[in-house]
Amino acid sequence: MEPVAVEDNKKKKKNKKEKKKKEKKEKKVKKEKKEKKKKDKKHKKEKKRDRTEAHLDDSFANNKRPKLNQDPAVVEQCTASCGKVFIAGLKQDATDSSVCDYFEKKCGTVDDTYWLTDRKTGVFRGSGFMTFEDIECAVSACGMTGSSDCPVADNGALSVVPARPMASWKGTMHSGKTTKVFVKNMSYDITEKDLNEFFATHAPRAKVHSVQWREDDGGNFDGTALVEFTSAGGASLAIDSCHGVECLGRAMTCKPATARMAQGITVDGKKPAGENKALKIKPLSERPEGGTTVCFVGNLPFKVTDEEMTAFAGGEEVVKQIRWLEFEDTGKFKGCGFVEFHDIESVDHFVTLNGKDFGGRNIQVDYSTKKTSADYDD
Repeated sequence: MEPVAVEDNKKKKKNKKEKKKKEKKEKKVKKEKKEKKKKDKKHKKEKKRDRTEAHLDDSFANNKRPKLNQDPAVVEQCTASCGKVFIAGLKQDATDSSVCDYFEKKCGTVDDTYWLTDRKTGVFRGSGFMTFEDIECAVSACGMTGSSDCPVADNGALSVVPARPMASWKGTMHSGKTTKVFVKNMSYDITEKDLNEFFATHAPRAKVHSVQWREDDGGNFDGTALVEFTSAGGASLAIDSCHGVECLGRAMTCKPATARMAQGITVDGKKPAGENKALKIKPLSERPEGGTTVCFVGNLPFKVTDEEMTAFAGGEEVVKQIRWLEFEDTGKFKGCGFVEFHDIESVDHFVTLNGKDFGGRNIQVDYSTKKTSADYDD
């Protein structure tokens, strides 16, 4: 073998050996990197678990109520206010839901709220009243004053103090606020269960205490009721949340009740079952001199038709025309109107039906001197 060939073989062997050595080294580095990566991953996982456990511990701690403030003065004041506290320092973008959720997690069940707003602008003033179910919860809330980790309050500005009891409350949550709501424009098919479910859906914090159904002079349910809530705050919430909202196909009207609205409520708050009672019938007014051809009719079923009224009044032979009265702003039927006859004698006969049953209601019939045939010629 030639010297050149031998030299080439040596070089090849050397290169091969170095290559193997290099590959071995790269393999070792790669293995070390892999082990390090695995180790880092394990460390990261353990670190994450530690953070999770710490977070759970914090969450558990946060879900606990603050240590009860045993200051006898605070306990006495919270007892006197029936668990009602005054809260200030809240953020302007805080909502009833966010504030209640936070305090319920920290202190306990919130029974009622009433937030203060600017009279001119209606903007939330960052303060208001909150009533807890238990006195202990109210005392715990008072212990949160100055809390720096409250998400619904400005940093360190939270202030919670017992509300000052006032003689004018008389069992209600808020001074000067009524617990009763006047509800009208209800479906005649509505039941107390329907009404309770309606308020529970649209104003869940407003708890209904009782319902008093109102009836008209004929003793029939007139589509209105007085609904009493357990607190004035609940009544206020129901008005804000439910006014104009549709229930059983009709937009409900909800507004604060007055003493005058309490007139006409049913006995024991029970809605009439549909059958007629011993009813109050308005007496006929004095017959106009010379008679009249027009009669007023009232307390009518809201689904009355011209054909039904015509048949009730004596038929097409005696009835000339009918005019129903409607509300100017809504165009809805008022439940009354005028019937014009061809002759005076038919009117004299028709008024004898005053108080008689018509479509499940006791119809009101009376002479009319204000409407003539000219009023019907449009």
